[in-house]
Amino acid sequence: MSSAWDEVMAEARAERIVVPGATVEAVLAPADVGALGRVLAAANAGSHGLLVMGGRTRLHQANPARPLAAAVSLEAITGVDEFEPDEGVVHARAGTPIAALREVVAAEGWELPLDPPGASSTVGGTIASAATGPRAHAFGGVSDAILGLEVVGADGVASKCGGRVVKNVTGYDLAKLYCGSYGTLGIVTGAWLRLRPRPAVCEAVRAWPPSVPELFERCRALARLDSVRAILWHESPGEGAPEVVFELAGSDAVVAHDRERIAAELDVDRVGTDRVDALRDERAIDPST
Repeated sequence: MSSAWDEVMAEARAERIVVPGATVEAVLAPADVGALGRVLAAANAGSHGLLVMGGRTRLHQANPARPLAAAVSLEAITGVDEFEPDEGVVHARAGTPIAALREVVAAEGWELPLDPPGASSTVGGTIASAATGPRAHAFGGVSDAILGLEVVGADGVASKCGGRVVKNVTGYDLAKLYCGSYGTLGIVTGAWLRLRPRPAVCEAVRAWPPSVPELFERCRALARLDSVRAILWHESPGEGAPEVVFELAGSDAVVAHDRERIAAELDVDRVGTDRVDALRDERAIDPST
């Protein structure tokens, strides 16, 4: 008679994944939360270690792993369940790509205040790792965007904390506890997130200042301008002057004022805001940059 774990592994696909301290050769992709619960319950009963994956952008951040029997991908638990433009809140499943969710809310004039490095980052992976990018300068931390979470524990039992509005949070705010826990307390399967109104103007400017302490401090001072919501200083050995990119967002008047203020200090040119994304994502691929 086969065990529950054998039945679970019969659905696995062959794939080799290497993380610090361990390698797995099989990936489980449960179709829904119920199937995920059965995977976790079977693994728990047999003391089988699991690697939990979202967009695979931060597997290099894992601690040295104990023996792993398989990886669990939330790639099938995806999609936007509810979106309430009048309230500025959205519910998305854990496997939903951040980029896709950003497009959904932007169509209704909202902005998703999550900016994790990695073009393939997902909602669940972003929450589990508490990953932030350069726009955290304006957005704040990942936990600031979370209103409520659904999770599945190691015993396979699904639970909820928080809700779609702040007033639903009573007692301990467990949603904040799960944020940044890397799946050690449970696997995030869905989240209610608060949104921000899209700014009237969003643009970026770039400068190539000499790499000297005085200019570095000057750029840091410029980062305090009202419309600056991201600044990246990109410097590689042997590549000459560093690249400094400012992203500005706000009203036409405020952005124009701050752009002129930056131009008075640095020789700048306009670039697309996708340059901010590119530099952010480069750091996800190589954390030493």
